Amino acid sequence: MPLKINLRHLEEHEVRLQGELPAGELDFDLHDELIRAEKPLRYDLTAEKLHDAVLVQGRLELTLDCQCVRCLKSFQTENRFGALGGAFAAGRRGQGGH
Repeated sequence: MPLKINLRHLEEHEVRLQGELPAGELDFDLHDELIRAEKPLRYDLTAEKLHDAVLVQGRLELTLDCQCVRCLKSFQTENRFGALGGAFAAGRRGQGGH
């Protein structure tokens, strides 16, 4: 399930998005059988309108379930991606946007 932002709300103020996306809904293409993404992706993002684009900034967190290739012991690793940012075209439905 993608995150959606109502562009009309961005006309008035920035929008904060916080929550979790289930791992089953994410399109992970893990090619390693010893790494599994079974926990939800946690997000804390802020979106604001910049002319004809949307600027999204924030952080993502994901816990991966792993298995050591040497001893086969299971462990988890926390992955935090902070200070993320990206600009996306602010399309409208029917004009190439969603």
